[in-house]
Amino acid sequence: MTTIRHGHRALRRLALLPVFLLLASCQAPASTRDPRSTTNPKPLLSETRFYPDPDNPAAEWLRTANPSDPAAAAVRDRIAGHVVGHAINAPADRVTTETSRYVQAAAAANAKPVLLAESDSAGSCAPDARHRWFDALARGIAGVPALVIVRGGTDCPGTRAALLADGVHTLRSPTSLLLLDATGATPQDAITLLDAAGVRDTLGFTLNIGRYAPDREIAAGATTIRTGLQATTGRDDLLFLVDTSRNGGTTQGTCNPAGAHVGPYSTLSADPSQAQNLWLTTPGVSDGPCGIASQSRAGTFEPNLALALTTPTSG
Repeated sequence: MTTIRHGHRALRRLALLPVFLLLASCQAPASTRDPRSTTNPKPLLSETRFYPDPDNPAAEWLRTANPSDPAAAAVRDRIAGHVVGHAINAPADRVTTETSRYVQAAAAANAKPVLLAESDSAGSCAPDARHRWFDALARGIAGVPALVIVRGGTDCPGTRAALLADGVHTLRSPTSLLLLDATGATPQDAITLLDAAGVRDTLGFTLNIGRYAPDREIAAGATTIRTGLQATTGRDDLLFLVDTSRNGGTTQGTCNPAGAHVGPYSTLSADPSQAQNLWLTTPGVSDGPCGIASQSRAGTFEPNLALALTTPTSG
């Protein structure tokens, strides 16, 4: 009797097989979107507490230069305590130690550091030199949660995308929020560069680092870039992070120009189609001996420049 019952069950299963096959054939085709597009960016920048660098150029100026300077109060209140990007620009033989020290301090403060991975610090366009630098940086981060912006290669014609792609491959980790920088590129060039550099494996891209482009100009270009990348990568959740440390005014020129002003500080959204704004560079750091800071040196903090950028405008 047991054999007969098993035989009946088998016959019933065979009888239902055409029905199962028909139902399977009626299912909607698989989506062409990248699976990472089916959820919001994770983790969201708007839900992240970032680390205010206690050694940013403004804070360093306050401690070591002129704490009693007339500009000190304004620099302290308007700049020094804010979250700004921390440039990682040490050579390969020092980058691990210096990065480790910084990210461990951020972890102790229960915050994520914002790291600008300046890969030109490798000192060469040779792929092996760049890889050693990225590898040393990865060992310095060592799994500590961080926002990492991969930059560099603008002076490496023909190999920039490959160099940045190696950075993405080397620095990717479950604890890193990884972004690729497209500052200075036209929208079409940015699409080509970011796609070739592996932006599909990152959270998105950055724009306007150290530049003065106003929000409306950035938004138009960013929309074009996101649309193009959606077509090439299948992802519609790539976000864009904008350096707004000096883009809040109307300027003529790109080197310490008159009229420059800080832009919106730390406005982060859960919507990836909206601009994510952070000060990725420190307001008051000079572009060089030009504009309204004609006696300054590039990379130095100039209090008068900082005051010009942060003094509220009238009207």
